[in-house]
Amino acid sequence: MGEVYLATFEASAARDIFKSLTDQYPNSDRPWASLGLLEARLGNYDRALEALAKAIHENSLLPEVQLANGELLLMQGDVDGALKSLEAAANLLRNDAQLEARLGQAKLSKGRAGEALTHLRAAVEGGFDEPDVQRSLALALALNEMYAESRRVIDSTEPDPSGDRDLVLGYLDLQLSDFPGSEKIFAGIVETRPGDPASVNILAASIYPQERYDESVALLQRAHELDSLAEVIGDNLIKAKAAAAAEVLGTNARNVPPQPQ
Repeated sequence: MGEVYLATFEASAARDIFKSLTDQYPNSDRPWASLGLLEARLGNYDRALEALAKAIHENSLLPEVQLANGELLLMQGDVDGALKSLEAAANLLRNDAQLEARLGQAKLSKGRAGEALTHLRAAVEGGFDEPDVQRSLALALALNEMYAESRRVIDSTEPDPSGDRDLVLGYLDLQLSDFPGSEKIFAGIVETRPGDPASVNILAASIYPQERYDESVALLQRAHELDSLAEVIGDNLIKAKAAAAAEVLGTNARNVPPQPQ
């Protein structure tokens, strides 16, 4: 009956029925799965995750539930949890383009760019080519040093409120040594994401090659304060401080008057 109400777009009635079924059959996977999938469709993500977790507890062999759970966890930034659910779905579901896309995005977030590229290509070739997937594909291509193809993919996308398209464009400029261009893009991103240490770090990375070491140090100190455990930020800060110190020593050496013979 809940599916009938869903088919006629009466979501509230469908939720009431699914909720009633979970009360009657609390150890049955299907009512929890139906409730969780409905809550996800309605944008009630916390409720959806709670219901999907109960469905998985009762039966972990529901691929559509594992996929939905993985998508929601990925959206909330729980990449490890998302990957666990998505890989469980992959063991049950073959040749699903949406699943390939989310696996690619999760692995991209874990720094596994080579594996991510394989999944994201499969997703797009399978017809799941949503704008966020295209942006992820462009980033994976760039991280795998396929800059020309990455540029073609990202140029075909529209600007997005999250700024992810700009992130790819800035990274491409950085890798192709257009440091002023990448600085301009990353400065805009940092303005909208002042609390994101990765964005601050990559802005510093675009300034450092321009030999503006003091500015790089200031940015990296800020990034380090935001995330003191990020090794790449700590390493970059040490490098920038060393370059700034060397620059000071060089300037002082040039200003020393010659000694009489």
